[in-house]
Amino acid sequence: MKHRGSWYNEIVSAAFQLPYPATSLAVLVISTPPMFTHLFLPWLKEQTQKFQYDADTCVVLHDYDIMPNRRPKAVMGVAGYVAGASSYYQRSDLTVDPWNKTTNIAALSLHPKYGGWFAFRGVLIFPLIDASQLERKEAVRKLTSEEAIVWALERFNFKWKDATYRDSYPVAEKYDSKQREYFTTRPSERISLLSKWLTEMSGGNDDAIDSVMAEGLQS
Repeated sequence: MKHRGSWYNEIVSAAFQLPYPATSLAVLVISTPPMFTHLFLPWLKEQTQKFQYDADTCVVLHDYDIMPNRRPKAVMGVAGYVAGASSYYQRSDLTVDPWNKTTNIAALSLHPKYGGWFAFRGVLIFPLIDASQLERKEAVRKLTSEEAIVWALERFNFKWKDATYRDSYPVAEKYDSKQREYFTTRPSERISLLSKWLTEMSGGNDDAIDSVMAEGLQS
């Protein structure tokens, strides 16, 4: 999904604005349910070296990148919203706020087709590409009532482990069993889990697997 740098900076606070030209092209990378089994695992099996890119022409911001003060380098939910990939639900959408003012309520991003069964993976920024003619698109907003928004935000903020917020409305597809196992596994144990799967996929040939795992995988 593509968007223009200025669209993002117009929404986030000054602390999260990105220092690139307003007309810079930005490409949002997301993962959907079919991606893990049909793309990621087969790619990982064949991967033998770390991906390289030209930092002068492309800036990569991963979903897990943080600044020294622990703030994320990019607010992925806002990036998803301005790119038209997802809807962005927050307490400011409500005319009646049911929570205590001191309670922090994180905003929720939902994909129009997959609901909460997707994830932001990063943003690729191309400062030298002029995207001034790019037309902005918005994702279909499936939650239209305040009651539905409150329910989704409540589940996301306080009961996120049961994943019910992901089904805030009927979806086309969900994570398969392997994907769910991976994301419910502790980050420190995910490399071992992937190694196990890759060994099974490769018939016990560990040479390529060791090469990939030596680079480390960021969850």
